[in-house]
Amino acid sequence: MERRSIKITTFVFFISLFLVGAEFGVYYFVDKFWPVGLVTVLGSLIVSHIFLESSLTYDTCFLFSLMSMLFSSILTASVYFGQTGNIIVYREYVQFIIYANWLFPLLYSIFRCLFDRGPRFVCFNSYFWKTNILFGVFYLWNLVFHTVISPLRLPYGFDQKGISFIPFLTTATHIEDFIYTGNGIGSLIGYIIHILILFIPMGFYIALLLKKYSFLLKGILIFLIPVAFESVPYVTQGIANIDSCFYRFFGLLIGILLYQILNAIFQHVTGEDFLYERNKYSFFFNNY
Repeated sequence: MERRSIKITTFVFFISLFLVGAEFGVYYFVDKFWPVGLVTVLGSLIVSHIFLESSLTYDTCFLFSLMSMLFSSILTASVYFGQTGNIIVYREYVQFIIYANWLFPLLYSIFRCLFDRGPRFVCFNSYFWKTNILFGVFYLWNLVFHTVISPLRLPYGFDQKGISFIPFLTTATHIEDFIYTGNGIGSLIGYIIHILILFIPMGFYIALLLKKYSFLLKGILIFLIPVAFESVPYVTQGIANIDSCFYRFFGLLIGILLYQILNAIFQHVTGEDFLYERNKYSFFFNNY
């Protein structure tokens, strides 16, 4: 059994290294998001399927996510910090490779867990928590980076310092300028998408970790969290905008709704909540 585990670990190591190499190879030679995204998504799903079917445990998918995120992070950092003397130009979308190597194995594992009625695959709950702890390390860094080091801000605000209390005034002004000039809407849409994506995971984890508590507590949190994050630029720069609070709130709300939808799907298909206690013993796995 121990020898087989070593073989699987070695197999995961080399396949993960090969896949990340292929992803960055496409990034270097093609230098477009869609080919890179396609290779990353398909590669992650196919490799996750192979690992799960060969090992019969979701923990192998965690090992794949761990190694692929580690390899892609090292390459991304080397490209970013070596921009001046590197032959590979850093693009913002290269970070997609890191998170896709986490997200799509997770989505695949959730799908397989949803329809796995027998005792064939084991350790889904263990896999889920470990892979989300892994994601949490990267996620917390992004929160700090986009809040303190390089804050996400609306494309432009107002010259005077202070707090803009009028909802969506800045957004409406930007849209009005686009109507008259035909420019600038892309930066606004990019900001909104970026900040929504940044806060959706937080909303999901709030709903998951506080599922036994009342909606009132979750409601208070999703109200206070955007205000707390917007207080950072107010303290450091003396500027705050209520539009940013609303977009963070929408991101948190979407995350909570995603958890509720996922839980409802599990209840409908399995009759149990998401992450309910499943089989801890696999006849197939223990006979290898």
